[in-house]
Amino acid sequence: VYQTSDYISSEKIDAERTINVLSNGPVKDGYRFIGWSHTAGGAKQVDPGSSYKLWKCNDPLYPVYIQQVTLNYNTTGGVSVCEANTIDINTKTTVCADAPTREGYKFTVWNTAQDGSGTPYAPGAEITLSESVTLYAQWLPYIKAYYDKTNIIFNGCDASDKQVVKGDVITLCDAPTSP
Repeated sequence: VYQTSDYISSEKIDAERTINVLSNGPVKDGYRFIGWSHTAGGAKQVDPGSSYKLWKCNDPLYPVYIQQVTLNYNTTGGVSVCEANTIDINTKTTVCADAPTREGYKFTVWNTAQDGSGTPYAPGAEITLSESVTLYAQWLPYIKAYYDKTNIIFNGCDASDKQVVKGDVITLCDAPTSP
């Protein structure tokens, strides 16, 4: 007898006979089927698809599930190849290693809060989920720095622009020395 809270399907089988239990258990939204138990709500005692010896005619097996949680990504205006990852609860997973991109901004880190006040995670970091989590991309705007050859302070520097963000260290050329 296989039992679930939703339905009961049974085969008439004599006691002390070995049977092969179902490989696929009933579907339960938000959970993954992992095996069978002799008691409702019990721990897994019988693997899916395994052989099982019945000891009495009415020997029920109940499905055992593990909750699933999802790691989601929100690029907050950027573009990313990172896809949601559904895993077993309290299991380690790796944050997507690919940093998202956004025109005019530099990606800094993923964060559990959209405003950056949560827990930060670098691409490729490990995370253990006890519930579903969304990681939000954190961005710093690029600041354009222009070097003007006509300005005596930058005399001799190339007139190229570079993209930097607040906190980056940039090196300007030294003032020319007098001959």
